[in-house]
Amino acid sequence: MSKTNLFIIVGCMLVVAVVVFATNYTRYQGNAIPDKETALAVGWALLEGRFGPDPEMNLNAIERNGRWRVYHVVDRGPWEVNGLSGQGVLGGELYVEFRKRDGRVLRFGID
Repeated sequence: MSKTNLFIIVGCMLVVAVVVFATNYTRYQGNAIPDKETALAVGWALLEGRFGPDPEMNLNAIERNGRWRVYHVVDRGPWEVNGLSGQGVLGGELYVEFRKRDGRVLRFGID
């Protein structure tokens, strides 16, 4: 078999493979992070990777306008506090915000 014939056969196989892949490929139509449980798992991994492990981190997640916000909950009596810690307090609550549709991280922060 000559190199030309081999090149043509390999080229045809590549074209067939691309056509088969293109016809069988369907774009994912759902949400990458569909529910609160998944958002908490993703948020935990992202926050731990960014800020380091904290086994006592208590997280909550809220979904608004197609975005998940996973944040550290500070237990201060019967109230759940997220956001600013108050004036004169160093640090704050960790959070990560990402898209529900594709999981793209929009921001990390400390409120």
